[in-house]
Amino acid sequence: MRFVLDGSSVGSREVLHRTLAAGLRLPDWYGGNLDALHDCLTDITEPTELVIRGGAALETALGAALQNIVVEREEDAKAAIQFLKQRDGGRATFLPLTAIRGDELRENAAGEYGFVGIASRLVQYDARYDHIFKNLLGRTVVVEDLDSGIAMARKFRNAFRIVTLDGQIINRGGSMTGGSVSRSSGVLSRANELERLKAAQGALHGKLNEAAQQAEAAQRELQKAEYELQVAKDQQRKAADEVLTLQGRQDHYDLLLESLRLSCETMEQELSGLDRRETDGRGRMAGIQADITAAEDRAAALRQEMRDKLAGQTDLTEQTNQLAQAVSDKKADQAALSAEKDSVLRSVEDLRGLQADMVSDRAERDRRAAAAAGGSGPGQTGAGAAA
Repeated sequence: MRFVLDGSSVGSREVLHRTLAAGLRLPDWYGGNLDALHDCLTDITEPTELVIRGGAALETALGAALQNIVVEREEDAKAAIQFLKQRDGGRATFLPLTAIRGDELRENAAGEYGFVGIASRLVQYDARYDHIFKNLLGRTVVVEDLDSGIAMARKFRNAFRIVTLDGQIINRGGSMTGGSVSRSSGVLSRANELERLKAAQGALHGKLNEAAQQAEAAQRELQKAEYELQVAKDQQRKAADEVLTLQGRQDHYDLLLESLRLSCETMEQELSGLDRRETDGRGRMAGIQADITAAEDRAAALRQEMRDKLAGQTDLTEQTNQLAQAVSDKKADQAALSAEKDSVLRSVEDLRGLQADMVSDRAERDRRAAAAAGGSGPGQTGAGAAA
Protein backbone atom coordinates (compact mmCIF):
# COMPACT_ATOMS: atom_id res chain seq x y z
CA MET A 1 0.00 0.00 0.00
CA ARG A 2 1.20 3.50 -0.75
CA PHE A 3 -0.10 6.70 0.85
CA VAL A 4 0.92 10.27 -0.02
CA LEU A 5 0.54 12.89 2.74
CA ASP A 6 0.54 16.48 1.53
CA GLY A 7 1.92 18.50 4.44
CA SER A 8 0.69 21.77 2.98
CA SER A 9 -2.93 20.65 3.39
CA VAL A 10 -2.57 19.65 7.06
CA GLY A 11 -3.35 22.66 9.24
CA SER A 12 -3.98 20.97 12.58
CA ARG A 13 -3.46 17.78 14.54
CA GLU A 14 -7.09 16.74 13.99
CA VAL A 15 -6.77 17.16 10.23
CA LEU A 16 -3.55 15.13 10.27
CA HIS A 17 -5.16 12.22 12.10
CA ARG A 18 -8.24 12.28 9.88
CA THR A 19 -6.04 12.26 6.78
CA LEU A 20 -3.92 9.38 8.08
CA ALA A 21 -6.99 7.37 9.13
CA ALA A 22 -8.55 7.72 5.68
CA GLY A 23 -5.33 7.17 3.69
CA LEU A 24 -4.02 4.20 5.71
CA ARG A 25 -7.49 2.68 6.18
CA LEU A 26 -7.10 2.58 9.97
CA PRO A 27 -9.75 0.71 12.02
CA ASP A 28 -12.81 2.38 13.50
CA TRP A 29 -11.39 2.27 17.03
CA TYR A 30 -8.51 4.55 16.02
CA GLY A 31 -8.59 7.33 18.61
CA GLY A 32 -6.91 10.09 16.64
CA ASN A 33 -3.78 10.34 18.82
CA LEU A 34 -0.16 9.32 18.51
CA ASP A 35 -0.41 6.31 20.84
CA ALA A 36 -3.29 4.90 18.81
CA LEU A 37 -1.41 5.67 15.58
CA HIS A 38 1.62 3.71 16.85
CA ASP A 39 -0.59 0.75 17.75
CA CYS A 40 -2.34 0.81 14.35
CA LEU A 41 0.93 1.09 12.42
CA THR A 42 2.42 -1.88 14.28
CA ASP A 43 -0.68 -3.92 13.34
CA ILE A 44 -0.25 -3.27 9.60
CA THR A 45 1.09 -6.47 8.01
CA GLU A 46 1.20 -5.50 4.35
CA PRO A 47 4.12 -3.46 2.98
CA THR A 48 3.22 0.22 3.32
CA GLU A 49 4.95 3.25 1.82
CA LEU A 50 4.26 6.67 3.37
CA VAL A 51 5.25 9.63 1.17
CA ILE A 52 5.32 13.08 2.81
CA ARG A 53 5.15 16.15 0.59
CA GLY A 54 6.41 19.58 1.65
CA GLY A 55 8.82 20.58 4.47
CA ALA A 56 12.10 21.73 2.90
CA ALA A 57 13.43 22.98 6.25
CA LEU A 58 12.66 19.68 7.97
CA GLU A 59 14.27 17.70 5.18
CA THR A 60 17.38 19.92 5.29
CA ALA A 61 17.62 19.75 9.06
CA LEU A 62 17.43 15.98 9.12
CA GLY A 63 19.74 15.51 6.14
CA ALA A 64 20.96 11.92 5.84
CA ALA A 65 19.32 11.10 9.20
CA LEU A 66 15.98 11.18 7.36
CA GLN A 67 16.83 7.67 6.17
CA ASN A 68 17.64 6.31 9.63
CA ILE A 69 15.56 3.41 10.87
CA VAL A 70 13.93 3.45 14.30
CA VAL A 71 13.89 0.10 16.13
CA GLU A 72 12.74 -0.93 19.61
CA ARG A 73 16.02 -2.29 21.05
CA GLU A 74 19.69 -2.63 20.32
CA GLU A 75 19.14 -6.34 19.64
CA ASP A 76 16.72 -5.42 16.85
CA ALA A 77 19.37 -3.16 15.32
CA LYS A 78 21.94 -5.93 15.61
CA ALA A 79 19.64 -8.46 13.93
CA ALA A 80 18.92 -6.01 11.10
CA ILE A 81 22.63 -5.35 10.57
CA GLN A 82 23.30 -9.10 10.45
CA PHE A 83 20.53 -9.46 7.91
CA LEU A 84 22.06 -6.76 5.70
CA LYS A 85 25.47 -8.38 5.95
CA GLN A 86 24.11 -11.82 5.01
CA ARG A 87 22.14 -10.51 2.07
CA ASP A 88 24.78 -7.98 1.01
CA GLY A 89 22.01 -5.44 1.35
CA GLY A 90 24.16 -2.35 1.96
CA ARG A 91 24.38 -0.24 5.09
CA ALA A 92 21.86 1.59 7.26
CA THR A 93 21.77 3.58 10.49
CA PHE A 94 19.48 2.27 13.21
CA LEU A 95 18.10 4.27 16.16
CA PRO A 96 17.17 1.96 19.07
CA LEU A 97 14.56 3.55 21.33
CA THR A 98 16.24 2.05 24.38
CA ALA A 99 19.63 3.60 23.58
CA ILE A 100 19.12 6.99 21.92
CA ARG A 101 19.12 10.01 24.20
CA GLY A 102 18.62 13.61 23.25
CA ASP A 103 17.89 17.05 24.64
CA GLU A 104 16.72 20.40 23.34
CA LEU A 105 18.51 23.69 22.93
CA ARG A 106 19.03 25.45 26.25
CA GLU A 107 19.80 28.87 24.76
CA ASN A 108 16.78 31.16 24.71
CA ALA A 109 16.51 32.18 21.05
CA ALA A 110 12.73 32.49 20.96
CA GLY A 111 12.73 36.29 20.99
CA GLU A 112 15.25 36.75 18.21
CA TYR A 113 14.31 38.32 14.88
CA GLY A 114 13.29 35.70 12.31
CA PHE A 115 12.97 32.90 14.89
CA VAL A 116 10.46 30.24 13.79
CA GLY A 117 11.04 27.56 16.35
CA ILE A 118 13.18 24.68 17.51
CA ALA A 119 12.93 21.98 14.86
CA SER A 120 11.91 19.23 17.32
CA ARG A 121 8.97 21.36 18.43
CA LEU A 122 7.77 22.05 14.87
CA VAL A 123 6.88 18.42 14.24
CA GLN A 124 4.33 16.20 15.92
CA TYR A 125 5.36 12.80 17.16
CA ASP A 126 4.55 10.19 19.75
CA ALA A 127 6.06 10.81 23.17
CA ARG A 128 7.86 7.49 23.01
CA TYR A 129 9.95 8.91 20.12
CA ASP A 130 10.85 12.02 22.12
CA HIS A 131 14.56 11.18 22.48
CA ILE A 132 14.79 10.30 18.79
CA PHE A 133 13.43 13.65 17.62
CA LYS A 134 15.36 15.63 20.24
CA ASN A 135 18.54 13.80 19.27
CA LEU A 136 18.03 14.67 15.60
CA LEU A 137 16.31 18.06 15.81
CA GLY A 138 16.51 19.27 19.40
CA ARG A 139 19.55 21.56 18.85
CA THR A 140 18.42 22.87 15.46
CA VAL A 141 16.70 26.24 15.17
CA VAL A 142 14.50 27.11 12.20
CA VAL A 143 14.59 30.75 11.07
CA GLU A 144 12.84 32.67 8.33
CA ASP A 145 15.85 33.58 6.17
CA LEU A 146 19.62 33.55 6.01
CA ASP A 147 20.04 37.16 7.27
CA SER A 148 18.20 36.44 10.50
CA GLY A 149 20.13 33.18 10.80
CA ILE A 150 23.50 34.94 10.47
CA ALA A 151 22.53 37.52 13.09
CA MET A 152 21.39 34.77 15.46
CA ALA A 153 24.59 32.73 14.89
CA ARG A 154 26.75 35.76 15.67
CA LYS A 155 24.84 36.49 18.85
CA PHE A 156 25.09 32.94 20.18
CA ARG A 157 28.64 32.37 18.80
CA ASN A 158 27.58 29.52 16.50
CA ALA A 159 26.61 27.34 19.44
CA PHE A 160 23.84 25.45 17.58
CA ARG A 161 22.69 24.57 14.13
CA ILE A 162 20.42 26.98 12.23
CA VAL A 163 18.24 26.09 9.20
CA THR A 164 16.25 28.57 7.09
CA LEU A 165 12.81 27.86 5.69
CA ASP A 166 14.24 27.59 2.18
CA GLY A 167 16.86 25.02 3.27
CA GLN A 168 20.05 27.05 3.90
CA ILE A 169 22.19 25.82 6.84
CA ILE A 170 24.51 27.52 9.35
CA ASN A 171 26.33 24.65 11.05
CA ARG A 172 27.51 24.63 14.60
CA GLY A 173 30.98 26.16 14.54
CA GLY A 174 30.13 28.66 11.77
CA SER A 175 30.31 26.73 8.48
CA MET A 176 27.48 27.43 6.08
CA THR A 177 25.83 25.16 3.55
CA GLY A 178 23.45 26.47 0.93
CA GLY A 179 22.76 27.41 -2.62
CA SER A 180 20.11 26.29 -5.04
CA VAL A 181 18.14 23.32 -3.86
CA SER A 182 17.49 20.70 -6.46
CA ARG A 183 13.99 19.40 -6.54
CA SER A 184 15.38 15.87 -6.24
CA SER A 185 18.14 16.53 -3.72
CA GLY A 186 16.40 15.01 -0.69
CA VAL A 187 14.47 11.86 0.09
CA LEU A 188 11.18 13.68 0.51
CA SER A 189 11.79 15.76 -2.60
CA ARG A 190 12.69 12.68 -4.60
CA ALA A 191 9.62 10.94 -3.28
CA ASN A 192 7.48 13.92 -4.24
CA GLU A 193 9.07 14.06 -7.67
CA LEU A 194 8.59 10.31 -8.09
CA GLU A 195 4.98 10.67 -7.07
CA ARG A 196 4.50 13.52 -9.52
CA LEU A 197 6.14 11.53 -12.29
CA LYS A 198 4.02 8.49 -11.52
CA ALA A 199 0.93 10.65 -11.56
CA ALA A 200 2.04 12.14 -14.89
CA GLN A 201 2.76 8.65 -16.16
CA GLY A 202 -0.69 7.52 -15.08
CA ALA A 203 -2.23 10.54 -16.79
CA LEU A 204 -0.26 9.81 -19.96
CA HIS A 205 -1.28 6.17 -19.81
CA GLY A 206 -4.87 7.31 -19.42
CA LYS A 207 -4.55 9.64 -22.41
CA LEU A 208 -2.82 6.87 -24.38
CA ASN A 209 -5.62 4.43 -23.56
CA GLU A 210 -8.18 7.09 -24.42
CA ALA A 211 -6.41 7.77 -27.71
CA ALA A 212 -6.28 4.03 -28.41
CA GLN A 213 -9.99 3.75 -27.66
CA GLN A 214 -10.70 6.73 -29.90
CA ALA A 215 -8.57 5.14 -32.63
CA GLU A 216 -10.48 1.87 -32.24
CA ALA A 217 -13.76 3.74 -32.32
CA ALA A 218 -12.62 5.65 -35.43
CA GLN A 219 -11.55 2.37 -37.04
CA ARG A 220 -14.92 0.85 -36.26
CA GLU A 221 -16.65 3.94 -37.68
CA LEU A 222 -14.46 3.67 -40.79
CA GLN A 223 -15.28 -0.01 -41.22
CA LYS A 224 -18.96 0.77 -40.69
CA ALA A 225 -18.81 3.59 -43.25
CA GLU A 226 -16.99 1.35 -45.75
CA TYR A 227 -19.55 -1.36 -45.19
CA GLU A 228 -22.44 1.08 -45.64
CA LEU A 229 -20.75 2.45 -48.79
CA GLN A 230 -20.41 -1.06 -50.20
CA VAL A 231 -24.03 -1.82 -49.32
CA ALA A 232 -25.09 1.44 -50.99
CA LYS A 233 -23.11 0.54 -54.13
CA ASP A 234 -24.67 -2.92 -54.18
CA GLN A 235 -28.11 -1.37 -53.76
CA GLN A 236 -27.35 1.11 -56.55
CA ARG A 237 -26.30 -1.71 -58.90
CA LYS A 238 -29.38 -3.72 -57.91
CA ALA A 239 -31.60 -0.69 -58.47
CA ALA A 240 -30.05 -0.10 -61.89
CA ASP A 241 -30.66 -3.75 -62.79
CA GLU A 242 -34.25 -3.46 -61.57
CA VAL A 243 -34.70 -0.28 -63.61
CA LEU A 244 -33.52 -2.12 -66.73
CA THR A 245 -35.77 -5.05 -65.90
CA LEU A 246 -38.74 -2.77 -65.32
CA GLN A 247 -38.02 -0.90 -68.54
CA GLY A 248 -38.06 -4.19 -70.45
CA ARG A 249 -41.26 -5.21 -68.73
CA GLN A 250 -42.80 -1.83 -69.54
CA ASP A 251 -41.94 -2.21 -73.23
CA HIS A 252 -43.40 -5.71 -73.19
CA TYR A 253 -46.53 -4.48 -71.46
CA ASP A 254 -46.84 -1.63 -73.97
CA LEU A 255 -46.80 -4.12 -76.85
CA LEU A 256 -49.21 -6.41 -75.04
CA LEU A 257 -51.45 -3.46 -74.23
CA GLU A 258 -51.55 -2.41 -77.88
CA SER A 259 -52.35 -5.96 -78.92
CA LEU A 260 -55.12 -6.15 -76.35
CA ARG A 261 -56.46 -2.80 -77.52
CA LEU A 262 -56.71 -4.09 -81.08
CA SER A 263 -58.32 -7.30 -79.82
CA CYS A 264 -60.85 -5.27 -77.86
CA GLU A 265 -61.73 -3.24 -80.93
CA THR A 266 -62.19 -6.43 -82.95
CA MET A 267 -64.32 -8.01 -80.24
CA GLU A 268 -66.41 -4.86 -79.95
CA GLN A 269 -67.06 -5.03 -83.69
CA GLU A 270 -67.99 -8.71 -83.40
CA LEU A 271 -70.19 -7.92 -80.44
CA SER A 272 -71.95 -5.24 -82.45
CA GLY A 273 -72.52 -7.76 -85.27
CA LEU A 274 -73.89 -10.29 -82.81
CA ASP A 275 -76.18 -7.68 -81.38
CA ARG A 276 -77.50 -6.97 -84.89
CA ARG A 277 -77.91 -10.67 -85.59
CA GLU A 278 -79.72 -11.08 -82.27
CA THR A 279 -82.07 -8.23 -83.21
CA ASP A 280 -82.71 -9.78 -86.65
CA GLY A 281 -83.27 -13.20 -85.05
CA ARG A 282 -85.77 -11.76 -82.65
CA GLY A 283 -87.67 -10.17 -85.57
CA ARG A 284 -87.63 -13.44 -87.51
CA MET A 285 -88.77 -15.35 -84.45
CA ALA A 286 -91.63 -12.90 -83.97
CA GLY A 287 -92.68 -13.43 -87.59
CA ILE A 288 -92.46 -17.22 -87.30
CA GLN A 289 -94.40 -17.11 -84.04
CA ALA A 290 -97.07 -15.06 -85.82
CA ASP A 291 -97.11 -17.62 -88.68
CA ILE A 292 -97.40 -20.46 -86.14
CA THR A 293 -100.24 -18.70 -84.41
CA ALA A 294 -101.99 -18.09 -87.71
CA ALA A 295 -101.40 -21.71 -88.77
CA GLU A 296 -102.76 -23.01 -85.50
CA ASP A 297 -105.78 -20.78 -85.84
CA ARG A 298 -106.26 -22.02 -89.39
CA ALA A 299 -105.79 -25.62 -88.28
CA ALA A 300 -108.38 -25.12 -85.59
CA ALA A 301 -110.74 -23.63 -88.15
CA LEU A 302 -110.07 -26.52 -90.52
CA ARG A 303 -110.64 -29.06 -87.79
CA GLN A 304 -113.87 -27.38 -87.03
CA GLU A 305 -114.67 -27.31 -90.72
CA MET A 306 -113.61 -30.99 -90.93
CA ARG A 307 -116.02 -31.87 -88.22
CA ASP A 308 -118.67 -29.86 -89.96
CA LYS A 309 -118.04 -31.32 -93.38
CA LEU A 310 -117.51 -35.04 -92.99
CA ALA A 311 -118.28 -35.52 -96.62
CA GLY A 312 -115.11 -33.88 -97.65
CA GLN A 313 -113.03 -35.68 -95.03
CA THR A 314 -110.38 -36.95 -97.37
CA ASP A 315 -109.65 -33.57 -98.84
CA LEU A 316 -109.86 -31.95 -95.49
CA THR A 317 -107.58 -34.63 -94.03
CA GLU A 318 -105.07 -33.95 -96.76
CA GLN A 319 -105.28 -30.26 -96.15
CA THR A 320 -105.01 -30.86 -92.44
CA ASN A 321 -101.96 -32.98 -92.94
CA GLN A 322 -100.45 -30.29 -95.09
CA LEU A 323 -101.23 -27.68 -92.49
CA ALA A 324 -99.84 -29.96 -89.74
CA GLN A 325 -96.72 -30.42 -91.85
CA ALA A 326 -96.48 -26.68 -92.29
CA VAL A 327 -96.93 -26.18 -88.57
CA SER A 328 -94.25 -28.81 -87.91
CA ASP A 329 -91.93 -27.08 -90.34
CA LYS A 330 -92.60 -23.75 -88.74
CA LYS A 331 -91.95 -25.23 -85.29
CA ALA A 332 -88.71 -26.74 -86.58
CA ASP A 333 -87.75 -23.35 -87.92
CA GLN A 334 -88.76 -21.85 -84.59
CA ALA A 335 -86.57 -24.42 -82.71
CA ALA A 336 -83.64 -23.70 -85.02
CA LEU A 337 -84.10 -20.00 -84.49
CA SER A 338 -84.33 -20.56 -80.72
CA ALA A 339 -81.14 -22.65 -80.79
CA GLU A 340 -79.44 -19.97 -82.84
CA LYS A 341 -80.73 -17.39 -80.39
CA ASP A 342 -79.32 -19.36 -77.44
CA SER A 343 -76.00 -19.73 -79.28
CA VAL A 344 -75.95 -16.02 -80.01
CA LEU A 345 -76.77 -15.21 -76.39
CA ARG A 346 -74.00 -17.50 -75.14
CA SER A 347 -71.57 -15.90 -77.58
CA VAL A 348 -72.66 -12.50 -76.33
CA GLU A 349 -72.16 -13.56 -72.70
CA ASP A 350 -68.74 -15.05 -73.55
CA LEU A 351 -67.75 -11.86 -75.36
CA ARG A 352 -68.91 -9.76 -72.42
CA GLY A 353 -66.93 -11.93 -69.95
CA LEU A 354 -63.86 -11.69 -72.19
CA GLN A 355 -64.39 -7.94 -72.45
CA ALA A 356 -64.56 -7.70 -68.61
CA ASP A 357 -61.37 -9.79 -68.30
CA MET A 358 -59.62 -7.60 -70.84
CA VAL A 359 -60.71 -4.46 -68.98
CA SER A 360 -59.41 -5.97 -65.72
CA ASP A 361 -56.13 -6.99 -67.37
CA ARG A 362 -55.81 -3.55 -68.88
CA ALA A 363 -56.33 -1.90 -65.45
CA GLU A 364 -53.73 -4.24 -63.93
CA ARG A 365 -51.24 -3.41 -66.70
CA ASP A 366 -51.88 0.30 -66.21
CA ARG A 367 -51.21 -0.10 -62.46
CA ARG A 368 -47.99 -2.04 -63.11
CA ALA A 369 -46.86 0.45 -65.71
CA ALA A 370 -47.46 3.28 -63.22
CA ALA A 371 -45.51 1.38 -60.54
CA ALA A 372 -42.67 0.74 -62.98
CA ALA A 373 -42.58 4.41 -63.95
CA GLY A 374 -42.39 5.40 -60.23
CA GLY A 375 -39.50 2.93 -59.63
CA SER A 376 -37.01 5.18 -61.43
CA GLY A 377 -37.31 7.73 -58.56
CA PRO A 378 -36.21 7.57 -54.86
CA GLY A 379 -38.50 4.60 -54.21
CA GLN A 380 -37.05 2.45 -57.01
CA THR A 381 -36.21 -0.45 -54.74
CA GLY A 382 -39.78 -0.67 -53.47
CA ALA A 383 -41.13 -0.45 -57.05
CA GLY A 384 -38.88 -3.28 -58.10
CA ALA A 385 -40.23 -5.39 -55.28
CA ALA A 386 -43.84 -4.62 -56.25
CA ALA A 387 -43.11 -5.67 -59.88
